[in-house]
Amino acid sequence: MKILVVDDESRARENIVHVLEMEIKSGLKIFEADSLSAAKIIITETPPDLILLDIHLKDGNGFELTDTLLNLNIPVIFITAHREYAIKAFRIAAIDYLLKPVDPDELIQAVEKATEQYEKKSWMQKFSVFLESASKPAEPPKRIVLRTLEAIHVIPVIEIIYLEADRNYTTFYIKDRASILVSGSIGEYESLISSQYFMRIHQSFLLNLEYLRSFEKSSGMILTVTGEKLPVASRKKDSLMQYLNSL
Repeated sequence: MKILVVDDESRARENIVHVLEMEIKSGLKIFEADSLSAAKIIITETPPDLILLDIHLKDGNGFELTDTLLNLNIPVIFITAHREYAIKAFRIAAIDYLLKPVDPDELIQAVEKATEQYEKKSWMQKFSVFLESASKPAEPPKRIVLRTLEAIHVIPVIEIIYLEADRNYTTFYIKDRASILVSGSIGEYESLISSQYFMRIHQSFLLNLEYLRSFEKSSGMILTVTGEKLPVASRKKDSLMQYLNSL
C-alpha cells in the first residue's frame, strides 16, 4: 500500500508517518511532499493508493489537486488545523477529515475506512456535495450524504420528510424511498440540515415543515402529507403554533 502525506509542516508529516509505520506493520510504502508542486510530481510518477492532504499549503490550496485525484481514482483524507474551516461541509458530504494535531487513533480509523470502503463513484458524489456546501456555507445544504455499512446515499434535503432518533442512531424518512438508518445522534444531523424548513417538534423527531398536513391540537399529533403521525412535545407547541399562524 502506497500512501502520500502532503503537508508543508515537517513535524506534522513526521508524526503522521510515525503513526502509520507503527500501526501498519507490513506492506506499506510512504511518500512525503511539502507542497502542491511536489505532490503533483509524485502522483504523476508513482500514483499512491491513498493521500493524506493538508488543506493549506505554502504554494496553494489542497483542493487544487482534486480533479487530478478524481481522474486517477485516488481516495483522500483531508487534514486541517482550522477547526471552523469547512467542517460542516465535510460532515454534510461524509468526507473524512482530520484536525491537527492529528489523533493517532482517528488517523488509523480514517485510513482503514478509506481503503476498505472507497469507490470512485461515491467519492465523486461526496466531493460534489462538499463543494456545493463549502462554496455557500451560509445557506442550508441542498444535499446530504448518508453513509451506511451497505451503501452511500446522496439525498436531496428537500426530500427528507422527517428524522427519528434512536439513541446514537438516526433514521431518515425520505419521500418515495426506503428509510435509511445511520449512526449519529439526531442533534448532529439537526445542526447540519437545520433551516427555516425544519423544526424539532419532539426530542425524537425533526420534521420538514414542507410535509406538514395538519396539527391536531387535542391529541398533540402532527399528520404529514405522506400519512405519518408524529407527536409534538408540549414545550414545542408554542413554536409550532407561531409557525402555523405566520402562514
